[in-house]
Amino acid sequence: MRTTNMALAALLVAGISLTGCDKRSQAGDILALPSTYDPVGSELTFNKEGLEKFNALDPADREAMVEKLSTTPGTFTGQGLVRGSAGLGEAMPDHVHGPWEVMATTRIPVLYEIVINYSLFTTPAIGRPLAENRAVTFTGTLISADFKDDAKPRSLTLKVKADSITPLVD
Repeated sequence: MRTTNMALAALLVAGISLTGCDKRSQAGDILALPSTYDPVGSELTFNKEGLEKFNALDPADREAMVEKLSTTPGTFTGQGLVRGSAGLGEAMPDHVHGPWEVMATTRIPVLYEIVINYSLFTTPAIGRPLAENRAVTFTGTLISADFKDDAKPRSLTLKVKADSITPLVD
């Protein structure tokens, strides 16, 4: 009886794993990122080309660029991998940008060694359903940029008031 139960359980697990496959798992890598995830080459505000221009600017010109982006609503676009999310209480300073914060990162360098980290402020309806490590694309308004160009490795942290955050799929 016990052997029969174990055999049935093994068949059930094998059947689920075979019928539950998507095209990435059939190709052999179920953890692969969607082919649409490309923070380096996609048409984004800070893709490789945009970050190269930003990197070449002097600090005053960088500040002017950030100011221009922050005063033009809905013009910022980006991609990242969700690291986590949390609700923001009304006493939190960033709550004015949105009651929900989604933390994301490009994880791979966009230019040289520069990885971009994002704080995306949105509503719970948009941010809560996003799972960790999910590749997303977003649009919104840049709030601030913190570029550590004297650090090794250099880093760029951006705060964005996100109007939309959409999971990327193949």
